[in-house]
Amino acid sequence: MSICIWPLFYNSIKISVENLVLKAALRLLKYRSRSCIELRTRLTQKGFSIISIEKTIDYLLELNYLDDLKFAKSFVEDKINQKGVGPIYLKSELLKHGIPQNQISIIISEAYEVHSKDQLIKKHIEKRKNALIDKSSENQKRKIINFLQRKGFSWNQISSHIDESFHY
Repeated sequence: MSICIWPLFYNSIKISVENLVLKAALRLLKYRSRSCIELRTRLTQKGFSIISIEKTIDYLLELNYLDDLKFAKSFVEDKINQKGVGPIYLKSELLKHGIPQNQISIIISEAYEVHSKDQLIKKHIEKRKNALIDKSSENQKRKIINFLQRKGFSWNQISSHIDESFHY
């Protein structure tokens, strides 16, 4: 009488593949928190099956190792503190990370209740003005406006501060 070991062997392979996916996911999360979509993309690029990836993501969600809302809040805080970016930049980046539109608006508005957009803009203007001291006033103004727009601030947010800083 022979015993068929194929189901046992198959199950052990299946478990080891899922362990590999979990290890890869944990390795990625060790460096920094990530959104579900970002983690899914990275694991797919590594060649893991979609089924294994989904099981791993579900498991990590159960353990609270993945939380898109917490990730988004942390991401926004870090970008504002480190780079002084504006809401347009943040919205664009959060959309790339797969955060839902309705959550983005709430998270950004909460962040700018703590960090004043006006103070960030003034800080950038003064810093750039000092760096561009040898340029003409109009040239300074244009370069600072472009810089602030690249940082993610709208013209409405920028214009009053520019006029205030460059009045003659």
